[in-house]
Amino acid sequence: MKFTAFIKNNKILCILFPIVASIVYAPLVFMNTYYPDVEHVANPTNPLYNWKDIGRYGLVLLKRITPLYHYNYLAEAITFFIAFAVLSLLFAYFLCNLNSKTRPIFGFLGSCLFLIYPTYTDQFVFQFQCFEVVVSIILIILSGILLTDFFRNNHYLSLIIATLITIFSFGIYQSTMNLCIAMYCGMLLLLLFEEKGKVLIKGAISCNAVLYISLIAYKLISGALSTGNSYITDKIAWKSQPIMTCIGNVKHYVKVVLFGQKYMYTVSLLLVLILSFVSLLIFCIKAKKRIPLFIFAYLLLSISPFIMAIIQGSEAIPRTQLSLPLAIAFLFAFSYLALNAVINKEKDETKSNKALTYVILSFALILIALNLYKTGRLIYSYRLIAKEDKVNAIKIADDLSTYNCKANDENSKPVIIIGTLRGKTDKFSYKYNYNNREYMLTSLFILDEGIAPQYYYSTGRILGYMRMLGYEYKTPEENDRENTMLKAYSQADGMPMYPDKGYIKETDDFVIVRLTDYDPYAE
Repeated sequence: MKFTAFIKNNKILCILFPIVASIVYAPLVFMNTYYPDVEHVANPTNPLYNWKDIGRYGLVLLKRITPLYHYNYLAEAITFFIAFAVLSLLFAYFLCNLNSKTRPIFGFLGSCLFLIYPTYTDQFVFQFQCFEVVVSIILIILSGILLTDFFRNNHYLSLIIATLITIFSFGIYQSTMNLCIAMYCGMLLLLLFEEKGKVLIKGAISCNAVLYISLIAYKLISGALSTGNSYITDKIAWKSQPIMTCIGNVKHYVKVVLFGQKYMYTVSLLLVLILSFVSLLIFCIKAKKRIPLFIFAYLLLSISPFIMAIIQGSEAIPRTQLSLPLAIAFLFAFSYLALNAVINKEKDETKSNKALTYVILSFALILIALNLYKTGRLIYSYRLIAKEDKVNAIKIADDLSTYNCKANDENSKPVIIIGTLRGKTDKFSYKYNYNNREYMLTSLFILDEGIAPQYYYSTGRILGYMRMLGYEYKTPEENDRENTMLKAYSQADGMPMYPDKGYIKETDDFVIVRLTDYDPYAE
């Protein structure tokens, strides 16, 4: 079925599900407030930040060919909203296109399982690149659709285009590499139900060829264009940590993900693994068809969310975990198709199909609700913390107005901020945990506070945010920054803490703002 025919035949679903999926993140991406790194891209002299240095040539190109070259939060949010709606439709179509037995409603439910997951919140909080990241995911899904066309119809142009857009996608965001691996495993698992052996062999060979060609091409292009270090290989712990430590890291990460032990993960993977394993068992007993291949493809798909952790020997950063929700969606689709294949062999097929539909539908809604609960709480928590940050920043700016450090005045003294502030929380919101390092829960008054020289980066972050609010203060001279910060730190000893009277102190060289002694490591 062509994409246009799919849209035409499912008009109501095509309107409803993209809106539902997109609205989930609207409270996040339409926020005109501070978020990590925006102070860099909002600067007209540095709109491309460090993306070229870390190998994101595709992201740089997208910025240059779209109106998003210069940062505009509203334009970024609107384009994200549109792209995300397109992505939800495209993935629903992809699932239905892989297997003719996949009903559209299950395709859309699979799309929601894929796209409503807490890890995306930590990714989309970087609002200046959220549209581009969604485009990179769209390209990977589109490459899967084109590869399927090549498997079935020998359209070599589809194979070429699939390879080219995969290379481009890797250049937008490197974490689409593990997304690609999970997609290939899921594709081959679903194709096993109704495709011939030749198609499957061609599919396996083509997927591997596209992946390796794209990886090599990405490495060559990024190596030629980048001036910094590798964004992926530099994170491999096997190089510097003992083997048993790395193995322990991976085991711990698997446990965290399966049991949803951190805010960014839910038990959805564990539940869908149980359902899909039972479905596989029943299918193998009843169908007796390509059992070794089904088991092999199923195992590959099941471990695909942990590929990056295994490669790195450490826990994957939540915002890079794109393959996890994709694997959940494919395992869900597999469960339906496996049970449906068994039911089609039964005598009372109609009643059994209805019962299966209701059971799988209910299961999908439970998984979506579990994901939505944590996703919603994270977005709510972020908005609460961001609001409190803005109140504190404006309060500090008002208090600084009486000192010789006027905003937007080059002749004023530099401002140095020492200490941290805890982000505001309530009973429904999540609390910040330094060990988890979720950007969603990180107050800007904590961000990077532990990086040497003492407190400079915290100062830089806060002053960068205040510049976004229209208060541009001088910073310590770069050539003597460390000595200046250490001097300020010693002079801040014994000062009252924010918001008590006297938390601001002016010296001959600078103005000190003394925050609190809140220790984010302690929780």
